[in-house]
Amino acid sequence: MRILILLIVAAIAICGINLPAAADWEIIPSGTTADLNDFGYVAFNATYWIAGDGGTLLASSDNGESWAGQASGTSADLRSTHIPASSQFWLAGSDGTVLISIDNGMNWITRSVPDGTANLRTLFSRGSGVGYAVGDQGKIFYSANMAVDWETQSSGTSANLLAGIGPTSGTSNVALVAGEGGVMLKTIDAGANWYPIDTGTTADILGFGFGPGALYAVGGGGMILRSTDSGENWTAMPSPVSTALHAINASGQNSNYMVACGAGGRLIKSTDGGLTWNQQHSPTTAGLHAIRALTNNLYLACGADGIIIRTTDGGGMVVGVEDDLPAAEGLTFLSIQPNPFNPQTVIRFELPRPGAVRLDVFDVAGRRVALLADGILAAGDHRVTFVADGLASGVYTCRLSAPGSTVSETMLLLK
Repeated sequence: MRILILLIVAAIAICGINLPAAADWEIIPSGTTADLNDFGYVAFNATYWIAGDGGTLLASSDNGESWAGQASGTSADLRSTHIPASSQFWLAGSDGTVLISIDNGMNWITRSVPDGTANLRTLFSRGSGVGYAVGDQGKIFYSANMAVDWETQSSGTSANLLAGIGPTSGTSNVALVAGEGGVMLKTIDAGANWYPIDTGTTADILGFGFGPGALYAVGGGGMILRSTDSGENWTAMPSPVSTALHAINASGQNSNYMVACGAGGRLIKSTDGGLTWNQQHSPTTAGLHAIRALTNNLYLACGADGIIIRTTDGGGMVVGVEDDLPAAEGLTFLSIQPNPFNPQTVIRFELPRPGAVRLDVFDVAGRRVALLADGILAAGDHRVTFVADGLASGVYTCRLSAPGSTVSETMLLLK
């Protein structure tokens, strides 16, 4: 048998037959080190866009194989893209930034939400004339006239809202928003009233997506939620990872093919409409913030430090194993200096071995005010700078956590 195998291999080599290459993801040069946050697609000229920090805007006309920088006219951190109609392209980000283009991204017009300091996290709708922009501290803004004018809506929460979706096709009156601590709100009257939804979780909800006949939400701790009634009720789905998932998307060719991405470069895939998930091999450990399934085999993802990755063959064989990130046991705070501080301090901690860790800062009411790290870190001494601009004087808690281990320290901000 061994001789037969060797003869077959030799014959292949002599005849010049090419064996198929292993399917996988590959890193695509982006030309930037800015964090990349969201994808957009303009059907008119078949152009894909990526929005990122510092006003970064990239475009690709070859299905993501190459990217070129574009002028956005802003230095704001761009967090969300939205295509409400074939002739419109919207962007939203920090400092209340809303930009629209009516010429496929060639030129941008600045629009204003009522609060110019709002850190907008997502922009969405299901109708061509309306839009919702949501962000930190429970901010929700609504436009009924193509983003020309915006009004403030009452959310009833001060939690940071990080994701939104219009769950019902054909109407813009129904919308869902969600964010920190598992908070989720729904409206059925275009935001005149928002009511809370019980998600059954306290994990941060970071992204929404559509599956076949269902809605999905993903977030902290590898959480995957599924709803079949437009977001009224949610069921937790088994997840192969325990690190945060930031985004989820279904193939435009067959919605049974779904992909999600998150912290530490994690990639997971489903071929049965989101009922079961498995990991894929990733070429990066950078945090992935957005993912787009263009077809059943062509996917794009982007994230921290300008990372863009792409697969043209479905990302390879799924890996049917549990999350292989080790717990960073034995977490130790070495120092927080200075403490008290104003307005910044350096948090120093040690990891005994590589692992997935998260570093958060909370106020006295238990609200998260900063996420300083979320992903895989090497063993050894680490230093992270915390800048408290915009926060009031008072006591804050710095929490370092990993699977099976959590440590906290108190900080005092004096202004």
